Amino acid sequence: MCGTLKFENRAHMVGNIIPIVNPANGKQGMARWSGFAQNEKLGYWRQYGKAVDINIPATRIVEQNIELRLRGTLQALGIKSTVNVHGRIIAVAGEVKVITREPLSEWEKKIHHRWPLVLEEAGNIQIFNFKDVMSGPGQLALL
Repeated sequence: MCGTLKFENRAHMVGNIIPIVNPANGKQGMARWSGFAQNEKLGYWRQYGKAVDINIPATRIVEQNIELRLRGTLQALGIKSTVNVHGRIIAVAGEVKVITREPLSEWEKKIHHRWPLVLEEAGNIQIFNFKDVMSGPGQLALL
């Protein structure tokens, strides 16, 4: 899964404080990016983490050292309640988890087994392809 998000030409990794937007009311804020949540398990996070939908205004991601542009809005969950499993804290209130999905194309399958959920303006899921690769001077742009 992507280990770096980029916006405003700054790279942010898991554990960093990142900007977020509440799509319900447009309110902006900052939160700690604590990891990922599989889209197949959103019900769990909504029940136990009291999670709410959050958008992250990223413009690019880095996946397996390939920098890719986002053509839509990166989807995430804002965790509102600390979640414990067998006495171990797995999420803390106030954190954000990027929502991931399975690959939707052969190209995506070759790169990684999980991809961030990005919704384009029409509400379609962005399927990444070679055209989304940000090119550098004669090579792939790497961070």
